[in-house]
Amino acid sequence: MDTLGELNGVDYHLIYEEITLKRSKNGKRLGLTLCYGNNDEYETDIFVSEIEKASIADIDGRIKVGDQILQVSLLTVNQK
Repeated sequence: MDTLGELNGVDYHLIYEEITLKRSKNGKRLGLTLCYGNNDEYETDIFVSEIEKASIADIDGRIKVGDQILQVSLLTVNQK
């Protein structure tokens, strides 16, 4: 889903995409390294900081470094 908006006089364009990655039975890793960033004491934003080469996420190719993670297993992830 695309979202257009404006914040502090700056136009922005966000793209939301639901991506499902499943762990393989052969032990191959999802391969995502996550980091958080926000000055709020209780809530934060989760981002992809690294994608392991030849991992499930790398082979799938839809998740990119810098992408924000909003949910994992249908749970919203924005709290420390």
